[in-house]
Amino acid sequence: MRRRRCGAPCRLPGAAVDVLDGPDTRLDQARARADLGALLRRGNRRAEARHPLRQAADTAHHIGAVSLAGQAESELRATGARPRRVLLTGLEALTASERRIAELAAEGLTNREIAQILFITTRTVEGHLTSVFQKLDIQARTGLPAALAAPTQAARE
Repeated sequence: MRRRRCGAPCRLPGAAVDVLDGPDTRLDQARARADLGALLRRGNRRAEARHPLRQAADTAHHIGAVSLAGQAESELRATGARPRRVLLTGLEALTASERRIAELAAEGLTNREIAQILFITTRTVEGHLTSVFQKLDIQARTGLPAALAAPTQAARE
């Protein structure tokens, strides 16, 4: 079975994403990613469409573009994705478990102590902290207190 190609319609939004890479063009880049994802989905390339749609929804949420975020989320669900969380990065992207473990780690507790308090394995703590570090874009536990103290999107609105 041959795969259908999206062709020229997908090249334009794809090129727009590359051209619009910069801090002052986040809204335009999110729009381009959403358009690219929508075109890929309509071209029956649902798996490929998910990544740009997730990025578009994440960026749109972070900059407060509610309408665009909703459109990207709708397109993402139309690909068959079942996102638990829309946000990929930042404090709002943390699950309740990740947040609790991050708070305990920020207080200076070791992984073993956290595991004992929460009745989970140390490996589970390590996995959650790895995810927390990625979502908050920090490299070590020393960055947790400042990252957890940052205002959330809901608090800014």
